[in-house]
Amino acid sequence: MSFTTDIKTVNKPIKLLNRINVTKLLLMGPANAGKTVFGKKIETAFNGVKKKKNTSNLDTICESYIPTPGIDFYRVFMQEDSQSYMLWELGGQIHYQPLWSIWWKGAKGVFVVIDSTVITESYLAKVREIIELIHDALSLPFVVCLNKIDLSNCNTKVLENISEYLDIEEDKIIPCSAVTGLNVRNALYYLLEII
Repeated sequence: MSFTTDIKTVNKPIKLLNRINVTKLLLMGPANAGKTVFGKKIETAFNGVKKKKNTSNLDTICESYIPTPGIDFYRVFMQEDSQSYMLWELGGQIHYQPLWSIWWKGAKGVFVVIDSTVITESYLAKVREIIELIHDALSLPFVVCLNKIDLSNCNTKVLENISEYLDIEEDKIIPCSAVTGLNVRNALYYLLEII
């Protein structure tokens, strides 16, 4: 895919945002944290949102799930406030991270999705970098979605002190499971409350 094609692809949602009242939210985090499933779960969790064609059953996610190639989009319409939201999932692979600054323009808030089964010093350092970027460079409100807490290999000992490791307030961390939907709605409501 050429750079020109990428810019055209990115500009389509920007044009959509300019025509109608849509609030842009970002999904960020390290690679393989579960951002794609999280975005799809939010998209399908609210009334008025139809599942995309060929969307796999989110309850049967398998290891062959492929990483997001750069960026993906999820549209959410909340009937409670008649507001539309566009979630921009930014690919977490290192080679996509230099493009993040192009894609976050106009965003109002950020979901930082992290994998609770891979809590190591180096992983937390990557997460801290992302949070510092959001806080310092973007000055955007954010919520950390501690994903995959339903899995047996979730590192519960480290999770007890995760706010200290990440140097953020405890109320900004929401344990969740994108596959089961546990606390996914709560994460969205929390982020909307602070933007």
